[in-house]
Amino acid sequence: MNRLNDVYAALVQLVRRNPQLTAATATTALLACSLQLYRDYNLFLSYGPGGPPHNVYGWLLSRFLVTPFSWNMFSTTMYDTSIRRGETESYLETPLPKRKGERPRVGPHAIPQRQMDQFPPDQMRGELMSSFMALASSNKESVRISPSNLERHTEAMWLADCIQPTPSAARWTNGEFAHIHATGDHSLHVVLSPADAKQVLAAGWGQRHALMGWGSLVSYAPNLLHMPTGYVLVYAPRDEEELQLVLRIVKASMRFMTGREVN
Repeated sequence: MNRLNDVYAALVQLVRRNPQLTAATATTALLACSLQLYRDYNLFLSYGPGGPPHNVYGWLLSRFLVTPFSWNMFSTTMYDTSIRRGETESYLETPLPKRKGERPRVGPHAIPQRQMDQFPPDQMRGELMSSFMALASSNKESVRISPSNLERHTEAMWLADCIQPTPSAARWTNGEFAHIHATGDHSLHVVLSPADAKQVLAAGWGQRHALMGWGSLVSYAPNLLHMPTGYVLVYAPRDEEELQLVLRIVKASMRFMTGREVN
């Protein structure tokens, strides 16, 4: 929407210099804004279904009611604060290597949060889905698969009914902690410990959710804002090596949320 603001500012200056052009300028501004909004709406639809309704109502919700309240998605300051309070434990098996290349571009809408490039090939998408489900199947005593309450159009990992939601993050999400965006780019959202979330961001494997952190500040907000500080977007794996690393991050989320080892 920054481009819309730039167009508006330029038109205001034009009117001030040439008052007689007011009607023409207003028409031009209306057309320019309409074109930008049309493009923005089509970009929203291109993400695929997920979270808000996949129609004009979902776009209006995302663009005008949610996205304006987005947070910085790359700062690790809040993790440093948690670590200083003693939340230092990492659930990753080993430190993460740096991700190769640039980060993918992520859409400007807070919901749904999606990549705009660096998509995995079809075979890799299938391997990611099957590996994700196999992890859950191998850990039935602590994990269950059910439809995502946050994404709605995909399956998610939840705490098993016998697991007490000990981390505050589990209470914010009602026990859901990992899902793949199977209707779109095949990136993931996972809930991580502060130390692991910081490492994922620093190594370039993901970024924070744009709404992440609101839940800890506004306890009476709707579920939409109940994003724990470790709620992180993990970029889709592009090859077998990246797939194994993404699965390591998912396992770290499982250990953190369940308090149990992963089979």
